[in-house]
Amino acid sequence: LKKWVKAGNPNCIHALAIVNAEQEASQRKYETAVAFYRDAIEECRRRDLVNIEAFATERLSMCLFQLGNHAGGTRCYNESIRLYKQWGALKKVELMEKKRGGTVM
Repeated sequence: LKKWVKAGNPNCIHALAIVNAEQEASQRKYETAVAFYRDAIEECRRRDLVNIEAFATERLSMCLFQLGNHAGGTRCYNESIRLYKQWGALKKVELMEKKRGGTVM
């Protein structure tokens, strides 16, 4: 992915940011992961990649919760639900709403 991004392939920018974020999160480097997720989300918005934006926003919420930022985590979690609905992933929305006790936070 790094080579493709360096070569100017715009289709890989968001994917590389997500991979970097996941790697950082797996090492519990949540602050760095947050920055990578935000980069990915911004790129997804520019390219109208709603499904991937939803995923990155959901993962961002998890990092924010790990950092103790419950307000930010809740906002991102709710935004990911909205994005999944927009994309039409209604079963995913149902599962996410159940995970939080059936209420949107």
